Amino acid sequence: MKRLNPIVFFLMASFGFFVSCDNTVPVDPNGPTLEFLSTSAVADGDTVMPGTAIQIQISAQAGDGPMTRIEVQEDGAAMETSRLMFDGFAAGSNPSPLGSGDATSLNWTIDITTDTERGVLHTYTVIVTDSAGLTDEFSFDLFTMAGIPVTSLNTVLLLNAGGPAGTGGVDLHTGTGTGSEDAEADIKDKGLDLGASSNAENWYQQIMPVQATGSDLRLPAAGFEFDNVTVSEEIAVAFDAATSINESDKVAIGDVFLVLSQGTYFAIKVTNITVTVDDNADNYELTVLR
Repeated sequence: MKRLNPIVFFLMASFGFFVSCDNTVPVDPNGPTLEFLSTSAVADGDTVMPGTAIQIQISAQAGDGPMTRIEVQEDGAAMETSRLMFDGFAAGSNPSPLGSGDATSLNWTIDITTDTERGVLHTYTVIVTDSAGLTDEFSFDLFTMAGIPVTSLNTVLLLNAGGPAGTGGVDLHTGTGTGSEDAEADIKDKGLDLGASSNAENWYQQIMPVQATGSDLRLPAAGFEFDNVTVSEEIAVAFDAATSINESDKVAIGDVFLVLSQGTYFAIKVTNITVTVDDNADNYELTVLR
């Protein structure tokens, strides 16, 4: 019988030994996970105002290594820090390092100021990175509104409804004064408090929608800037976020209201108020955008 060479046997045995002991499969490290929360103020594909701050909410969890930085990109490039806020604070850098308190878990709001160019699609990407260089990210698209330039009517007068017939209302489409219940009236003055102690103090100085024309008078949400409105669509968006009222509080100079009447959206700013003590010529002076 042919015998196996001892040297060959030794080599074969050694090889078998090493093969049998080197059977551990390397495990890839777990990277961070990042989630875009459904409670965010905007969603993928929304249309937003140019040059305004939108807010998203994110949640991130570390994997095997601590998270070390976060970045927000616009169309593949890091955004300017002047257009970013991280969890209520102005971004000092972008990418921004994460402190020890956010290394394992974070739940943040991120404020992004959109580009000022109109009618543009932008893709925003949020990226978190850990100590091993592993990342997770998500992206969403936002369109900036194109819009139709607003039409402005200045020095529109709304007279006290306690005055002569044919006064007390205003047609916001044309800026023409009307009777308080005329078919053309979009808003009206409330008129006189007949129980007031004197005629000099009997003007309510409040405005109301006109039920006959189905107008809807609203108070804008916080953050609406009348003087920054440039396109009609901004008024419609602001109206949707506003609070409907049956009548205003006592009107003051600088007050702003939103109106939907006869298919048109209006933004109104009170620029002056004249109060008379011996007649009913009291009036509001308005600037009207549509």
